[in-house]
Amino acid sequence: MTSSIFFPLRSNAPAPVSGAPARSVVRRVKLAALLHDQVLIEDGVWHGQAGPRGHMTVWEPPNPSRPTEWQTPKQMGDAVGRDFMVPMRLDSAPADSPAHPVIQSDTTVRWEATFEPLKRTVPHAYPWLVFGHADLSSESQRLAAPWIDNDRKDPLLERKLPVGFQRSMVVTSANLDLMLGAELGSCVSTDRLHTWIASARVRRGEAHPVFGLAALEILMPSGVEDLDWDDLDALRRQRGLKELRRVLANIEATALDGATTLDDFSHRVWAEYGAQLRHAEESVASMFRTGVPIALLSAVVGEVVGALALGAPLVGTAAGLAVSAAAELGARRNDAPRHWMSAERAIRARLSTSP
Repeated sequence: MTSSIFFPLRSNAPAPVSGAPARSVVRRVKLAALLHDQVLIEDGVWHGQAGPRGHMTVWEPPNPSRPTEWQTPKQMGDAVGRDFMVPMRLDSAPADSPAHPVIQSDTTVRWEATFEPLKRTVPHAYPWLVFGHADLSSESQRLAAPWIDNDRKDPLLERKLPVGFQRSMVVTSANLDLMLGAELGSCVSTDRLHTWIASARVRRGEAHPVFGLAALEILMPSGVEDLDWDDLDALRRQRGLKELRRVLANIEATALDGATTLDDFSHRVWAEYGAQLRHAEESVASMFRTGVPIALLSAVVGEVVGALALGAPLVGTAAGLAVSAAAELGARRNDAPRHWMSAERAIRARLSTSP
């Protein structure tokens, strides 16, 4: 079954800001490229502005003659407190008649979301990476309307987003994009702010989470955002990648079951990762029946799991060694049930050599 992930603009609006936030978005896109068969990214620029007396949103297509950059923190900050206005005139009014403001407010937030700078780093087309724009059908907009109304009145969201029109803009964006994802047959990746609304859909049984990305982010060393697109394309062809996706999804789902804090979740991810390695060790032992490589793997897995209790950082050290040892064994047999380790080893090896 083919899996796809969709990165919409309006539900990632505060995230693609120049500097560290934009690098985090690029990292999320590239991690997703390892976890899904197809990556869909919205083209163009989405503008959203909200204040105490109204909000306005508009999408504009990409303009090759005017390249768009990441919004800067200064641009976001300079807009706060300034007035904005949305003028309008009746269709029946003469063309030279003045427009009248239908929305006029000072600004609480002003977001300009785009993935155009990321798109310009892509050297050529890849069949699994698609940039484009799709409008939501009127039927899906109708189905999303009750969700939007409920979320506008949600007490938790009222506390998190006390400015009513900003809350309305956020809940509308998230719910419309979730419906658009359903139309596209794709899961949807949103930023942390819009994930509050997506989480409400999950709690109500109206959506389901797709696991794997958080576990991959915890287990992988930094530098994924520095991989070039050809590297990603090559890694996507690793034979064990689909199995690695399944293992990561299981790790994340298991870690989330009972986790009480982010630190606890991270601890549980590493613990479940150790359990997966032990399972791989048992598979290797049953097939090769040799003590030396297995003893090495056993010792390293023990170091990984034991250090969890001490809070020791293991990314790229003992964990990477355990994967390398197991993957070396897995490379000897094409029918062994551990190809996921070979795929993970290939990712780690490429990260260690990337600039």
